[in-house]
Amino acid sequence: CNKPKMVLLVGIGKYSSISLEISISPSVFWLWTVVLKTNESKYSHLENLAKIVQCDSMTDSYFVKKSDFVKLKD
Repeated sequence: CNKPKMVLLVGIGKYSSISLEISISPSVFWLWTVVLKTNESKYSHLENLAKIVQCDSMTDSYFVKKSDFVKLKD
C-alpha cells in the first residue's frame, strides 16, 4: 500500500470481513440445523415402514406379511 488512505481502507476491510464472518456463521449453522431436523421428521416414518415391508430377492418385489395387517373399524 503506497498511500495512508489505502492502508486505512485495507485495515477496515480486514476487521469488517472478520465481523461479517462472525455474524453470518451462527445464522448458517442455525439454518442448517433447521433443515436437518425438518428432514428427519419428514422421513422418520420410513424407519417404521422398513420394519414391516420385506423384499423378495427372487422377484425384486416388496410385500407385507398378512400378520402385519391391522383391521380398523372405519
